[in-house]
Amino acid sequence: MGIFVAIVVFPWLYITTLLHLAIVVYGGGGGGDVHQQSASDEDGPTRLEPNGAHPPFQGAFY
Repeated sequence: MGIFVAIVVFPWLYITTLLHLAIVVYGGGGGGDVHQQSASDEDGPTRLEPNGAHPPFQGAFY
């Protein structure tokens, strides 16, 4: 069981964590400008799609 956890579970967690971070940071299409312009925007939902990104895909992590 320990071998199974070391070979399957740990790499899977590692890959999914990196994937999650990549989607959050680069998912906006502009290289992370989603977090920077949230203060200037007054209406909330539009800040998730600065450059025509995919709101359902990115909104799953907010």
